[in-house]
Amino acid sequence: MKRRPFLGILASLGLAAAASKAHAKVEKNPPLEDEELKKALDHPDPSRALLQRPTKDSISVAWSVERPSAGWVEWGTTPDLGNIARSSVGGLNVFDERFLSAKIEGLQPGTTYYYRTVTQGMEFIRYGKLFAGDPVYGEVNTFTTADETADTAKFAIFSDTHETIPYLQALAKRIDEFEPECVIWNGDHLNDTNSADQAIKGILKAADTPWNSNRPAFLTGGNHDHRGPWARKLTQIFLPQNETCPKYHQLIYNFAYRIGPVAIIGLDTGEDKPDFHPIWSGLSNFDAMRVLQAEWLEETLNRPEIASAPFVVAACHIPLYAKDPNANPGEILDGWAYWQRRCAELWTPVLNKYKVQVVVTGHLHNPIKAEMADENRGWVQMHGGAGEEKNRTIILGQIENGRLVMRRENLTKGEVDEELFFDPRS
Repeated sequence: MKRRPFLGILASLGLAAAASKAHAKVEKNPPLEDEELKKALDHPDPSRALLQRPTKDSISVAWSVERPSAGWVEWGTTPDLGNIARSSVGGLNVFDERFLSAKIEGLQPGTTYYYRTVTQGMEFIRYGKLFAGDPVYGEVNTFTTADETADTAKFAIFSDTHETIPYLQALAKRIDEFEPECVIWNGDHLNDTNSADQAIKGILKAADTPWNSNRPAFLTGGNHDHRGPWARKLTQIFLPQNETCPKYHQLIYNFAYRIGPVAIIGLDTGEDKPDFHPIWSGLSNFDAMRVLQAEWLEETLNRPEIASAPFVVAACHIPLYAKDPNANPGEILDGWAYWQRRCAELWTPVLNKYKVQVVVTGHLHNPIKAEMADENRGWVQMHGGAGEEKNRTIILGQIENGRLVMRRENLTKGEVDEELFFDPRS
């Protein structure tokens, strides 16, 4: 190479290096000097975790905070944890004023895992002016993933808690004693859904125990859960079940889950008044959702892991059958629905076709005697109770000697008031 061009190249490299050095200053947020703000950032007050949306290889976690925060979950097969799960959309990790969530993926069936939430309070004034507190670590909890090949199963179903703290505390105690693999909160978790504070108090912080931190919870929609200005935001706590499915993404409460020989199906009966009722002022469209659920139910009961289950239990809030021919069917303006005739017309043919054995309902606040199957209805309808002291019940299901046994217990009396036995589907 000739000397002059070579010197020119060296000169240009030198200028580039100098320019690079001149621009090597790393952007940083300014130091936090406000002691009161630092104290607030270090105390985001996270709630206990709510485990939900389990699948064959994943599970989701949601929790609340009292100030804008970021959050993630640490998890692993030992108390040492070792893995991190975050939720992100469009390249941005979760950051919110009230609710955080994360999805743990890559799980194996029939395996116990350890996890804890991590919350970091933040003051996000603008880009380049973001202050973060110290991470706040939740307690280490465990959960065990379902095993479809197991010959045992245990689950619990309850409804109509309506923010009744003594009922929630009694439920938590019995659930911890029974140790089910999952729980189904069968509608009317709240009175009316008016604010984030109400939802946090009535759900995430309800019993002040980790009863829903150690096992997944499924939540079906009750009529009261659909009411109120904050009802459309409940998905910040009850993470949507079918959000990634283009056809069924609006069915946020519908679920299907297999534990051992039992498949559990969740349905949403909607409001206990028709869509044209004046009290809704045109804001409800539940009938379209009920029609769509009939399609979802047919497809779901055909899924291999559901179709092969010896036992199928369905849960929905409002009953699908009434003995009294004059009982309100949910299609008239007077009063409120005792049962949902529209849902029954749409879903019963599918439930019969696939030989679903039992449908568990709530809504009536009265643990009446189960209605046995008949020539038109191939399934038993079993009723849960509610928060009134005499009607505080829980339904516990388990496999015993190759049969599914479902017992309804009165929590106030501490005794079983109904016991049903089901043989495997033919």
